[in-house]
Amino acid sequence: MSPPGSGSKYSVARAPRAFAADAKGNVAMFFAISMVPLLAIVGAGVDYAVGLRAKSELQIAMDAAVIAGATALSQGSTNAQVQTVVANFVAAKYRSPDGSAPTVTSSVDVTGKVTGAARTAINTNFMRYFGTTTINVAVNAEAMFGTGSSAEVVIALDTTGSMAGAKLAAAQAAASQLVDTLYSAPGASSKVKVGFVPFNYYVNIGSANKNASWMSGAADYTDTWPAGCDTSPSYPGPYVYGAPVTATGYNDGIPYTYTYTPVISYSPPGPPACWSAGSYTHTWGGAAGSRNYPKDLQAAVSASDPVPAIFDVWDLPAPLARLSSDPNAIKTQIAAMTATGETYIPSGLLWGWRILSPDLPFADGAPYASTTKKILILMTDGANTVSPTYPAHNGNNSADADNILKQTCSNMRAANISVYTIAFQVTDPTIQGILLDCAGLAANYFNATTIADMQTAFSKIGAQLTAIRVSR
Repeated sequence: MSPPGSGSKYSVARAPRAFAADAKGNVAMFFAISMVPLLAIVGAGVDYAVGLRAKSELQIAMDAAVIAGATALSQGSTNAQVQTVVANFVAAKYRSPDGSAPTVTSSVDVTGKVTGAARTAINTNFMRYFGTTTINVAVNAEAMFGTGSSAEVVIALDTTGSMAGAKLAAAQAAASQLVDTLYSAPGASSKVKVGFVPFNYYVNIGSANKNASWMSGAADYTDTWPAGCDTSPSYPGPYVYGAPVTATGYNDGIPYTYTYTPVISYSPPGPPACWSAGSYTHTWGGAAGSRNYPKDLQAAVSASDPVPAIFDVWDLPAPLARLSSDPNAIKTQIAAMTATGETYIPSGLLWGWRILSPDLPFADGAPYASTTKKILILMTDGANTVSPTYPAHNGNNSADADNILKQTCSNMRAANISVYTIAFQVTDPTIQGILLDCAGLAANYFNATTIADMQTAFSKIGAQLTAIRVSR
């Protein structure tokens, strides 16, 4: 028989061991229970990461697909063919983690915008044990061929004497090709307008503007003189010429040689020189002068602050062309260019701005605050060879002309006008620097040392303005 109380002592001694065994069982149970949500969280994270990677890869494929579709559209494909291109491109570029194929839809609108969407469901690896068998993935993309929003583009070309010959012909071809490029995008005829400004030391704004409210002094006038004779004793008789002499002259800063025969003497007075009564009518040909500084830095004009007319300019460039949606009309104006005269770059730049402006003289441009892009492309082959004498441009202060060019460029950029500049065989570092600053962005400035470089510059500008790009 056991001693008294021995059973009680035995139970107490075993209690700690029994409790420990029971506690281990409870911890294991609690751990097992807590692992369920923990596994769900970890599994959801893994599946979510797979879904994110799939969405990123599908977005990349969709972006590339709409660009491929926009490219096909620009090359003449029909809308149905573009949709096939988009679908096939996604199928070729996207690989789902579970091998499933996405559903792809696309459309083309009248502006040339290609819109695409792709949808797919990714099978889960972990979350299916908790009731979620798939993760839905959806992406969208748009690509635009063309300027996107409406655009107004002005091409200002140097047509001075130094451009004569092959240089002018190459510039005409490059500018015409640029016009074709701008209008090659779908919907361009309703969104793009182009203007053109040929310039030398003046711009020809067209004699049709003679009576415009914003013009001053453009009315024709006539000089008359009576018949008479010069009976002065000092009136010379027949001239005596010497041997021919070769000399150097300058045309728009370019030296050339010429030959003349000098007068070395004249014989005693001959018979009186007589003339008949006559008259000469001075007809304004379209030459626009400059308002006094600093008004010559601003585009807007008015009846109270008009543009001064300049008479008897015999080497005017071809007339400018206002904004137009007709590419053939602009190319006709480009083909009419002739190379003559000296260089005053601010004149071409300012009238390019005026064509883009919503204000007088033409008021053809969209408001500055609108979504319409305003772009001016300026090409020149040399430095300023004349400067303003107000209102004429007969001075020889190139530093003054350079300063006006700088300030005009700055004012244009402040008006949200994008400027592209092409320095065509320009060797003067000063004017190169001014044209670079005028563009504002290094990508908008081109230093063309050859005709091929100049034509490439126009091509690159056209490509920038009509780039195929993802718009969403």
